[in-house]
Amino acid sequence: QLAVARAIRDSARARGVRLLAIAIPAVNASYPVRPLLGVADYVLVMLYDQHWLTSGPGPISEPSWVARSLAARIAEAGGPDRIVVGLPLYGYRWRRGAATEIVSFEAATRIAAETGAPLSRDESSFTLRARRSPEWDMWVTDAQLLRRLMRDAQRQGVRRFAFWRLGQEDPAAWSAMDR
Repeated sequence: QLAVARAIRDSARARGVRLLAIAIPAVNASYPVRPLLGVADYVLVMLYDQHWLTSGPGPISEPSWVARSLAARIAEAGGPDRIVVGLPLYGYRWRRGAATEIVSFEAATRIAAETGAPLSRDESSFTLRARRSPEWDMWVTDAQLLRRLMRDAQRQGVRRFAFWRLGQEDPAAWSAMDR
């Protein structure tokens, strides 16, 4: 990875790119922060997909998982100054006998209304969830969860954020991002 990262950095710099960030998974020892920061200006920690398309259902970014994962990456980096926090703006609907689908906040709201399976906040993960058992189980990020994740990251000293899957967000998320 470092050789590839160096090649990308060198090519980018040759084309006038001044700042380079490398995106890494929240938890994966194969992506060591400190050596990557020797190549890039920032490491973008993708603090999403705690549960993913091919996993079992569950929250995408549960706050305690995000906090632990981020704390470990900050420790690896020697501080938060060169960390960018990547947060989700989408959801998943795990369907029995079918592929998991990525859902926008709008689609999740519509599906919940059409099926009579209301979105409600899962207390342990602070994530919106709707379920129509045994057919499907849906988890989605909303503005309240996003605000909490950002606030928790700021408490750890992080000041830079990136958001995955723009266009799928809860419209109220823009007020959370506008800080």
